[in-house]
Amino acid sequence: MLAGLAALLLLAGCDTNPKARAQVKAPEQTVQPPAPKAPKGPVVTTLSERLSPRQQALAMTLLDAPLRYAPGRYSQFMEPAGKDSFPLLLGRKTGKPMAAAGVSQAGRRYLAFGTVPVTYEFEPFHKNLEELVGWLLSGEPGFVYKPGAVIATAFLGTQDKKVSSWLRRNMKDVAVVQCEVLGLKECLGAADLVVLGAEGDSAEAKGLVAVLDKKSALPVLYFHTPYWKESEFARQILASIQLRQGEAGGNYWTQDAANWASLGDMFQTRLAMNASFSQSE
Repeated sequence: MLAGLAALLLLAGCDTNPKARAQVKAPEQTVQPPAPKAPKGPVVTTLSERLSPRQQALAMTLLDAPLRYAPGRYSQFMEPAGKDSFPLLLGRKTGKPMAAAGVSQAGRRYLAFGTVPVTYEFEPFHKNLEELVGWLLSGEPGFVYKPGAVIATAFLGTQDKKVSSWLRRNMKDVAVVQCEVLGLKECLGAADLVVLGAEGDSAEAKGLVAVLDKKSALPVLYFHTPYWKESEFARQILASIQLRQGEAGGNYWTQDAANWASLGDMFQTRLAMNASFSQSE
């Protein structure tokens, strides 16, 4: 009977020899795996290396040393999040950006601070702030913008009165108007600059981004009103201008400040190494 079964297996093409059933070694791979990608470039270590020549020239034009910007613990960091944005003020302790700026492909000039630097504590920085607001209005630092320029404010909450008062007191020949949510499109349509906070909800942020997208060249000045905290409203608004908030906790524990005797010192500062400083973004 066993002999008959073996005969049937042979007729079916099955080899009854156990050595013949041993595992066959797989053939060697003939297709080579792709080579690892080459590094994208040298590791950025200083602000000077991070900035393009055009951005560095702009920063040197906009800022006057000595710099005295000390926002204290109730503030956030403002990080670049695109190739058109760059760190403008670096903390002396950490090398993290305390303010960031940029010019979009559509020509929008934008600037963001991790706090609201218009109160008396920031008086040593106010001359620089005047120059920066002038640049947002006209593309040139100082007071070369057109007389009667309209500056709109929105989503500043309880900080609106302080911001509006500072603008009227320090910027010559400007009209300051407060925008309401319901008339936001019309209000921003008549503005030469909008100053924004983060006192709104996610739906309001979405509506604001839609308005900003339609008026793509409108300059934007952002003041972070939630102190050191992160905000979903802020996330959406900053993303629309190629910026983002710093990490959770912001400047609360480090209490960093951008106090520099010269711009050269700041440009040679070692940057905090994180993805926000990548040139490839």
